[in-house]
Amino acid sequence: MNSVPQKKLIAERLFKDKSFFYSYFNNSAGSGEMHNHDFYEIFLTSKDGFLHIINGKEEILPKGTLIFIRPKDVHRNRFSNKPQSCVQICFTENIARDLFSYLSTDYDIDKLTQSKSAPSVKLSEKDFNTLFMEFRKFETMDLNNRTEINRYCKKLLFSIFTSYFYPYLTKSVH
Repeated sequence: MNSVPQKKLIAERLFKDKSFFYSYFNNSAGSGEMHNHDFYEIFLTSKDGFLHIINGKEEILPKGTLIFIRPKDVHRNRFSNKPQSCVQICFTENIARDLFSYLSTDYDIDKLTQSKSAPSVKLSEKDFNTLFMEFRKFETMDLNNRTEINRYCKKLLFSIFTSYFYPYLTKSVH
């Protein structure tokens, strides 16, 4: 399986002057290209059977899988033969650097950022429902209020890393 990116997504073009990018793909179908990007991405699958190719490995993910995609990862997450559903948040290198610097006092963030495979966690139904609703709050926010959006994104990322990826760090790499 080829993991060479066909496309590189650039934060400056996608994010415009924002630090975050949110989207919800609900029963979306489309042939996504293999790509990487100069930003970070976290997505949460909202249905079983999510097809994902990452770093040359094809995975079929169950509902409630939380994945952390780093700039070095090459992936493709939507296919034309089956609708896919997930929520995602993308964030810039600057936001990641600040967050990781803050978190590094409590645990080894390099285990997440430097691991060979993209870190993933299968959430319980309760955790999935809670986090899915936290993602969906973006849809009710005033997108012109950058201060509110930035504050919420930072809070959400902190929660994701401390509540869901922290246990990942305390176990052998998934």
